[in-house]
Amino acid sequence: MSEGGLLELPVDWVSLALASAVFPLHLSIDPRVGWVSYALYWAAYIRTVQLVQTTMMSPPSRFLLPIEPEDWVGDLESPWEVFSDKWSRKRLASVGFPNGNLVICGSSRSGQDFLSLAFVHKSGFVQDPFHERTSMEPGLSEFLAKPLPIVGREWPTPLLPISEEE
Repeated sequence: MSEGGLLELPVDWVSLALASAVFPLHLSIDPRVGWVSYALYWAAYIRTVQLVQTTMMSPPSRFLLPIEPEDWVGDLESPWEVFSDKWSRKRLASVGFPNGNLVICGSSRSGQDFLSLAFVHKSGFVQDPFHERTSMEPGLSEFLAKPLPIVGREWPTPLLPISEEE
């Protein structure tokens, strides 16, 4: 769900750009400069793996609330930014945080409409907003402790898991 494009991905762009800038210098200065470039590429690779690992430490998860489309009226208070007053299958509202956004989206499955709540990291990775690593986001836990003025419906019977023990 990255909206910022390629540069928002968890890549060590600084080391990668530096290595790419140093690489052609081995042709005009000294072939040993190529080894410096090679080391910088490895540093960029290792750092990128660490950034991706850190980003993916929180599990991807969305929380669903069954609703009727007319239940969504978009009357959320500040700091929520409401994008649509009518329910649809898209981003309906969001709140910005330093490392991403808490997002409410419309979703459908098996003829049932839902609101989904997720934390979208600035890299575009969808994360569980209630996971301990995501909850370290400054202000997110406090914000999630406040109730939302959204009324849900009963979970649809066809989507309930059937226990084989019964």
